[in-house]
Amino acid sequence: MQSGTDPTLPPGSPARTAAEISAAGPAPGGGASTGGRPRVALPEWMRDPAASPVPVRRRWIDRLAEHPGLRRAREAWWRWRDRPRLSERYPRAVPVISFFVVAAVASLLVAATLYVFVTMRSEIWSTELELPR
Repeated sequence: MQSGTDPTLPPGSPARTAAEISAAGPAPGGGASTGGRPRVALPEWMRDPAASPVPVRRRWIDRLAEHPGLRRAREAWWRWRDRPRLSERYPRAVPVISFFVVAAVASLLVAATLYVFVTMRSEIWSTELELPR
């Protein structure tokens, strides 16, 4: 296909260049871009909207960005954030180590829970319960 031809035409039909299509203007009753609706003249404020005011947060960020010490701190934060992770440096060791860490923490939690229950039970059974008569 030649550059500048209309790709919407079926094969074998005469090709029209982009200049011919734009010179012909929109189809009557609206074109494909308007969905068959006639074009509407927009008011000036919709065609050329005024610039929106700069939010306070953006002004503060711009003001802080000018400070050289904060710039160095921000760049240090970015370097730390983009550092290679431990799982990227040791992709096979990290899952194994994680398994044992999780197993140890879970065992400690279970042991602590059992200790609390045993302590509570011994406190309850060591005191004499007086029942009302």
